[in-house]
Amino acid sequence: IKTVLRACALTGAYGCQLLLTKETFLLVHREGVAARFGGEAAVKDTHLRFQVYEVLNPNDQPKIDTLATYSLAIQKHQSGSFEEAARLYDLVLSTSPGDLLAARRMELAQAGEWVDLIQ
Repeated sequence: IKTVLRACALTGAYGCQLLLTKETFLLVHREGVAARFGGEAAVKDTHLRFQVYEVLNPNDQPKIDTLATYSLAIQKHQSGSFEEAARLYDLVLSTSPGDLLAARRMELAQAGEWVDLIQ
């Protein structure tokens, strides 16, 4: 239950319509559904860590158009190439300036962090 509540809180913070934990995503994901990995989050002062996925609205063309660049940014970010990841997130934001998840991931990359610590 704690993980679900934290993921729900991130939905608003990341500006997502639908944000799923990895476990739920793997249960419900189907071909033809556009989704992107949102990264890993951890609850401050606990050992609770979880991965999240954003299910994209098919009408959100800017996010659909930048999906390949965003995915490459995530790969670079996760591998520790923080500067390259930040550059790619910035490219995503130039096309989709309201993308709060990409903006947050860019902040983390610029800080040299992968895991998003939440309250």
